[in-house]
Amino acid sequence: MTSTQLLLMTAELLGGLTFFLYGMSVLSDGLESIAGGALEKMLKKVTKNQLLSFFLGAGITIAIQSSSAMTVMLIGLVNSGTVSFCDTFGIIMGSNVGTTLTSWLLSLAGISGDNFFLTILKPMTFAPILAFIGLLIRMLSKREGSKSTGLIFIGFAILMTGMDFMNSSVSSVQYIDSFQSLLTAFRSPAAALVISMLFTGVIQSSAAFIGIVQALALTGSITYEMALPMVLGANIGTCVTALVSSFGANRSAKRVAVLHIYINVIGSALFLAFLYIFKFAGLEFITQKVSMIDVAMMHTCFNLISTVILLPFRKAVIRLCELTVRESGGKTDTVLDDKRLFAEKSFRLRKTAGFNNKGV
Repeated sequence: MTSTQLLLMTAELLGGLTFFLYGMSVLSDGLESIAGGALEKMLKKVTKNQLLSFFLGAGITIAIQSSSAMTVMLIGLVNSGTVSFCDTFGIIMGSNVGTTLTSWLLSLAGISGDNFFLTILKPMTFAPILAFIGLLIRMLSKREGSKSTGLIFIGFAILMTGMDFMNSSVSSVQYIDSFQSLLTAFRSPAAALVISMLFTGVIQSSAAFIGIVQALALTGSITYEMALPMVLGANIGTCVTALVSSFGANRSAKRVAVLHIYINVIGSALFLAFLYIFKFAGLEFITQKVSMIDVAMMHTCFNLISTVILLPFRKAVIRLCELTVRESGGKTDTVLDDKRLFAEKSFRLRKTAGFNNKGV
C-alpha cells in the first residue's frame, strides 16, 4: 500500500469517526428534547428501588444512546441534592447494559447477501432514506416535538453513515505491515485493554470505539482474545466523561463518578482474569475470529454478568467509594450523613412547595 493510499484510508477513518460522534450527539439531543424533564422526574421517583432503578437506567440510556450522558445527569442530580448517592448504584448498572444497544444496531452493517429484505436492513440503504425523511419533517413541521423527531432520524442516519465510512476505511487495513505489528500488541490482553481504554478516553465514547472494533472484525483480523480486552477497555475509558464533569462538584457527586469507574474496573478485572485462565488452559475458541455480532454479544454479556456479580456487593462497593472520596476532615463513614443531607434537601423542597401553595 502506497503512502497516498494510507493517507486516504486514515482520512476516511477519521471522517467516519467524526460522522459517528456527531450523529450520536444529534441523536441524543433530539431524544432529550422530546423527553424534556421527564427523565429527571422518573429518576427521582424510582431511585429507592434498585430493580426499578436498573431498568430505568437501561431505558433512559437506550433512549439517549449514551451511558456517559446518563452518569453526568446523575452527577448533576446528586450535586443538587435531588438524588442520594447511595441510590445511583442500580441506575449506573442499568445504564451500562442500555448502552450496548448501539453495538447491536451497528451489527446491521455486517449483514451480507443480495436478498431484498437483507438489502433493506443494510445501513447504507435505509440511512439516506431516514435522513431525507428527517429533513422533510424538520422543514415542514412547525411543532418542536416533530422537529425533534426529524432530528432523531437525521442523527441516526449520520451515525450509520459514519460507521459505513469506518468499515470501508479498514477493509484493506489487514494488508498493511504496520497494522500487523499493532495486532501483535493486541494479542496481549492487558495491552489491548490499556490501548482501548486510552483511545476511548480521548474520544469519550465507548460506542464509537466498539464500532471501530466491529469494523476491524469485518476484516477477519481479530480474535476473541483480542476483541474482549478492547471491549473491556472501552467500558473503562468511557468513565472519563463523568470524572471530568465531577470536578468542582460536592463530595457525593464525586462519588458517583468514582462508582462508575469502580463498577467497570472491577468487572473488567474479573473478565480479564478469566481470559488469561482460558488462554493458559489452551482453549481453542479464544483464538477464533470474531464477527460484528460476536463483538456486540461480548459487550452485552460483559455488562449483564458484571451486574449480576456486583449487585449483591452493592454496600461494599459504595463503601469503597466512600473510602476513596473522603470528607475534608478525613472521615469516611458518611452514608448516614449523605442520607441526612438528602432528607434535609427534600424537606426544604416540600416546605417551599407548601408555602407556595398557601400563597396561591
